[in-house]
Amino acid sequence: MILFYKILASSVLLVALSGCFSSDDSVVKPVVAAAAQKSDTVNVSVDVVNYNHDYSYGFTLTDLSQGLAQEVNGGVVWPLASGGSKSCCLSLPLKWQAGLKVRLDWEESDYYHHTKSLKQEFEIAPYKEPGDLYVVFHTDHSVELVVSPAEPGSPQWAGKIKETPLTKCIGEHGKKECKRWLPNPEADYHNTCLHLKKDEDCQEILNFCKENPDDNHCVQNFNNQ
Repeated sequence: MILFYKILASSVLLVALSGCFSSDDSVVKPVVAAAAQKSDTVNVSVDVVNYNHDYSYGFTLTDLSQGLAQEVNGGVVWPLASGGSKSCCLSLPLKWQAGLKVRLDWEESDYYHHTKSLKQEFEIAPYKEPGDLYVVFHTDHSVELVVSPAEPGSPQWAGKIKETPLTKCIGEHGKKECKRWLPNPEADYHNTCLHLKKDEDCQEILNFCKENPDDNHCVQNFNNQ
């Protein structure tokens, strides 16, 4: 669990790459797969959208459609992420077909690092044209997987909520509340250190707050814990 917080605090996106191939029983045939891909499949990126302003996520995505479970993506998702962190790679047919399945393993974490681990299999919903596969985290804690040629806010965005996460958040909670949750890697690193009180990793920050107990940052994140 501590590793996840360190990853979140330093804003490092972990990406698990996978090859695109098909299998016949236990025999992998990359040459055949490459030929088939040119005619009826396309490689798409995996991207993430988070409509929550007060939750972050760590996740891995596994392709179950090829007859062999294959991890294709993983990383950390900041609050109000609107897409743009493209990661390789998933193979989709040019025309949607039934049986396109993936498994999502994710861990949601609030500001105070209260976490919950979840897992769910999804069948990719019908799409008119292939596009990137988006993992969308909603405020009711549901997850939507959508194939879309564009990101939130674009007329071509295929998700059920058309607004960007920040626009939707501001409409519901106001600009001040939403903007304070936007990523700030340095501040989030400090907050993580102060909440977890990891002396070996954050001694300088801990010493500062012990010497400056009235500092607003320390009062909010350390002295009242």
